[in-house]
Amino acid sequence: MKTLYVFFSFIFLGLVGLSQNINYTARITRFQGNGCGNDFGFNTTEEYTAYGYHRDNTIAEISSGCVQIDDNGAYNRTGTFASRTRNNVPATQIIGRIDAWEDDSGSRCTYQSGDDCRTQQTSTFNLTPVEYQNTISNQTVGDVDHRMNLYYSYIYSTTSLTLATENTQSTLNGGGTRPFWGSLGSWAFSGSDCAASGTITHNQTSSFSTTVSCRSQVSFRWRVSSEANYDFLEVYVNGVRRQRISGTVGWTLVTLPLDYGNNTIEWRYVKDGSVSVGEDRGFVDQISFTDATSLNAGTITGASSYNIIANTVNLSSTSNAEAYSTSVNYQWQWSNNGVTGWVNVAGASSLSYIPPTGLTTTRYYRRRAQDICGNTSYSNTVIIQILPQFVYDSGSWDPYDPGLSTPIASNSSHSVIVRENTTQTNSFTTGTLLIDPGVTLTTSGDVGIEVTGPVNLNGVLDLGLDGQFVQTNSSVLNVGASGELRKWREGNPNLYRYTYWGSPVSNTGSSSNAGFDVSTVMKDGTTGIPRDLSFTNTNTPDGIPGDATNAATISGRWLYAFRDQPGNYSNWEQISPSTSLLAGEGFTMKGTHLSTGVQPFIFQGIPNNGNINLPITVGNIYLISNPYPSAIDTHQFLLDNPDLDGTVYFWEHYGGNSHLLAEYQGGYATYNFSGGVGAPSIATPANGVSTSGTATKTPGRYIPVAQGFFVETVGSNPINFNNNQRIFVTETSGQSVFVKAGGTATLGPQQQDIRSKIRLGFTGLSGGHRQLLLTVDPLSSDGVDKYYDGKAYEWLSNDMAFDLNGENYMIQGVPNIDNSDSLPLIVEINDAGNYTIGIDELENWDSNQDIYLFDSLLNNYHDLRNASANIQLNAGQYIGRFSIKFENTTLSIDDFNSINDILSIYQPYGEQKIVIQLLDDNYQLESVNLLDINGKAIVNVNSSTLKNSSQNWEITTANMATSTYILQLKVNGRYYTEKVIIN
Repeated sequence: MKTLYVFFSFIFLGLVGLSQNINYTARITRFQGNGCGNDFGFNTTEEYTAYGYHRDNTIAEISSGCVQIDDNGAYNRTGTFASRTRNNVPATQIIGRIDAWEDDSGSRCTYQSGDDCRTQQTSTFNLTPVEYQNTISNQTVGDVDHRMNLYYSYIYSTTSLTLATENTQSTLNGGGTRPFWGSLGSWAFSGSDCAASGTITHNQTSSFSTTVSCRSQVSFRWRVSSEANYDFLEVYVNGVRRQRISGTVGWTLVTLPLDYGNNTIEWRYVKDGSVSVGEDRGFVDQISFTDATSLNAGTITGASSYNIIANTVNLSSTSNAEAYSTSVNYQWQWSNNGVTGWVNVAGASSLSYIPPTGLTTTRYYRRRAQDICGNTSYSNTVIIQILPQFVYDSGSWDPYDPGLSTPIASNSSHSVIVRENTTQTNSFTTGTLLIDPGVTLTTSGDVGIEVTGPVNLNGVLDLGLDGQFVQTNSSVLNVGASGELRKWREGNPNLYRYTYWGSPVSNTGSSSNAGFDVSTVMKDGTTGIPRDLSFTNTNTPDGIPGDATNAATISGRWLYAFRDQPGNYSNWEQISPSTSLLAGEGFTMKGTHLSTGVQPFIFQGIPNNGNINLPITVGNIYLISNPYPSAIDTHQFLLDNPDLDGTVYFWEHYGGNSHLLAEYQGGYATYNFSGGVGAPSIATPANGVSTSGTATKTPGRYIPVAQGFFVETVGSNPINFNNNQRIFVTETSGQSVFVKAGGTATLGPQQQDIRSKIRLGFTGLSGGHRQLLLTVDPLSSDGVDKYYDGKAYEWLSNDMAFDLNGENYMIQGVPNIDNSDSLPLIVEINDAGNYTIGIDELENWDSNQDIYLFDSLLNNYHDLRNASANIQLNAGQYIGRFSIKFENTTLSIDDFNSINDILSIYQPYGEQKIVIQLLDDNYQLESVNLLDINGKAIVNVNSSTLKNSSQNWEITTANMATSTYILQLKVNGRYYTEKVIIN
């Protein structure tokens, strides 16, 4: 069957195979003949005439012209005749013609009837050109009488493969037995050229190839005329055959994607071992390449997640970049958001990259790839995620304790998540706190936890004895079904002594700020495990301390509240353990031990948070408390509550082992912006508390957890507690003092306060003591200042105070100290005897500034910096006799005479008054005190009160007993004293 097929193929070849353009040269090289014999009767030399012609099958013939040959017999004329060269012509045949004769008559170059021995013959020669080499042929045209030799040389017309295939993007190189070549002619798809396979025979190949860079696709047209299924036109990419065709296949467009890297594309015509059919060639035309506009950047791995700070991580390549070129350049980049702001990492140009250790914010990494073609692409993005969270799980913190200051301390942008029970020994601040259900976070020591955002309290936050929990204004509390806070406190352990309490939590099962009752929120902490307290009825005065078996018993008799009532002793409200109290209200309770000991309590419930308001009435007093599980700032609390009098009062029950009121040893410590003073222990006050005992605590600026205290109202806007008042201040620092118990507890250092202060002491007959505080603060004034001057909350039988506008103050603030200043004191004595006025303590005081106690009755200056003043006092009230001065202004003789010259004091006859006159306008009378012979103030007024006319003052003496009095005048900052007898 294959033979039959070949037979027909050869026929086809004869019909269509010779259609390609050729280049040829043709010429006649010889005229030759054997002669026609000698004509009888003529000489032996004959005359021959020959014309030679040739042409191809596409053009007119060319002539040699008339060639005359004179020869006798055979002739042979050589030379070059009718030479022609043609290029790129579709010629398939060379045609030669000869017209020759023996010329016997007429013109030599024209055949006439008398001429003889004529030869006219035309011969046609088919051309079978090949490429790369000329085919040379010498043909004879004519017969035995006359003939010519026709020489012709021909070859396929060719062009470069580049031009033939319209490929200007790469260099084409031939290969195989006989390479492809650029043919000209009708084989082309369009135009006049294409690439054609070389002329080969069996088991041979013809090919051409090109190698390209930065090209992603090749397109071309091809056709084949071959032995079907045996001889093939194939295309290879990088040695891998992609397609092939065989038989008779017309022009077809082929598009092939190329591989990454440089690409070698080869077109190959390959023959088997026998039979040739058709044109026996493959043809390729219109080769074009698509520029590579992208590359595969490859992929990377190494995404990881860390809490707070990253460990070492290796970003490695899972697949390298792939480009349509031989080389790729890498550059690692990072960004904070994975979208914008990509930054090149200096020196990071390898396949892999190790980011710096210790990253504290999430970073996105990618690898940039650039090829030599100008294309850029990026790998996938991997995230080194830094979760802003500290997590306690599996027995440790990840990455470390949030309370550590390095590498990074926890802050408001972080979360703290507790998934297992743990004890925290370091303070920390966080944005979010989450405690899982069934989990307890316990603090040990002076630990503060501050949260600025959400608190998800699903487990237990146990603050222990010294821990505190602060929520800022933006912090929201979310409490789960088993969520609660515990706070340990130790009140006065003595079963005879009061502690003023409050609660930092509301009842379990309620909500934050919902309020509380004592029995629900206050637990026994003797064993460290909260146990319900036992309460006696109101007839049982004594409590019982807790032990390993039984929880403590609290006497129900001493549970009291004082809720927005006038300041009468009778307004104490006895409450029961189940009485509902508002968040922020205080209550009283006595201890459980006979004398010394420790009775821990545990407050347990829902922590209070945010705004808490207590309605008030003008002029009342209120036992309130710090309602939060953290300290609060007294200054901020007072500023937030302008309808209070500007001072807070703390009860300290420092002595007395009796339930009898007369044997109580205690009093009220006081604090405002000027500072704090401890409770007095001078004498029996109006409510009958004992004269004995010594106060031990001076309140600081910050009110501790669960501390109860009194405030006095001057308006009706509600008392407001809020998170802005909350602060973590340890009690061991001395800045936050729980005023609860007597004893000898040592306080830590007081808060940093650089203001000058005098702590002035007044000591009574039995050692009882009242302390007054003078603070120099430029924000105060010489008048009464709400936040800097504090009234005596209780007035004792033997007592002393600053005299401000005729009222008794324990604390006084002044803007500065001037040598001419005089700060009057009020002294009231019930029990005559020897009393001491002296300096308890000086704080930040100028060592060159003197301090005197001035006794106007005796006109004496006691240098208090040298020694305390011991004064014998009779029962009575002393107003105007004593004052604190800062300069000894005793009048000299000259000063005294000078005053006498301008001062006139007299009693008009028949009138009950004393007249004071200053005869010189340069002198000003500032104040007037009239004292009896014991120093008791009869008149103590500003001079303007008595002024009758310019430089003239009058004191009425009506209803004054006949006696000798001391008239004390302050003139131009100095004091003048004169005895006056009133009849």
